[in-house]
Amino acid sequence: NDGKELPSFVQERVTELFDAHKKFVSDIDTYMHLDDREDDEADTVTTIIETCPEFLATMDGAGALPVHRFASSSIFSKVAEVGRKYRIGGEGYRGGLLLKTRAGWNALQLLTEKQSPDVLKSLR
Repeated sequence: NDGKELPSFVQERVTELFDAHKKFVSDIDTYMHLDDREDDEADTVTTIIETCPEFLATMDGAGALPVHRFASSSIFSKVAEVGRKYRIGGEGYRGGLLLKTRAGWNALQLLTEKQSPDVLKSLR
């Protein structure tokens, strides 16, 4: 800023846009951390993670990444693949798969507790 103030009507629109953006990001982050998943959400989740993979890097209050929350979902392998591509969780954490929640569980442990062998095969 060069010291000039925006006209008040412009500043109001800018504030509205920033507020809408913050709410959008918060709502998507909340959605990415839901426990209950439906198979028909695959297109929505794929669009989110391919457009904004940074949503895979956010932790919720339990220290869980979205990959932990998708362990019971049919699209777990897609979430894991994109997470690995973008090194979610940091170096050595395989896209967040090996990162533990505050309860001490990683996504692969959650997967074996919740999922059928078909999802495990899709990770090969």
